[in-house]
Amino acid sequence: MIVGLGNDLVHVPRIMRLVRLYQDRFLARAFHPSEIKAYHDKRRQLQAYCGPRANTTTNTTTADTDTPPPPSPSCDLTPAYQYLAGRWAVKESVYKACAVRHRERMPFPSVPVRSNSETERQPPLHLQGERRR
Repeated sequence: MIVGLGNDLVHVPRIMRLVRLYQDRFLARAFHPSEIKAYHDKRRQLQAYCGPRANTTTNTTTADTDTPPPPSPSCDLTPAYQYLAGRWAVKESVYKACAVRHRERMPFPSVPVRSNSETERQPPLHLQGERRR
């Protein structure tokens, strides 16, 4: 049953700016914990590919947190931000497609976007509870 239609475009630099400005606070308010973990995993993979951070004089560790260390200036993290932007666009589309009466009960983190593979073009949504109606 089609309840409504929604679509959204997201400017990736906007997501980059929000993540850099608000960091974990923005991530927690906008994304499901599994999406945040996947984002951090993507960042770590990109940083590992870029190599050690240039001009590092102190030994910083992130074993106590899930937040990856800052990237080297030459490291391009765009794919990690594209991942978040794609998830944001899906959540905005779902939000727009739902009736107004359901919007107050649909915080963004409660709409996890999952994909079975990186090549899957139509990631499934798993709405639960009140959001399913």
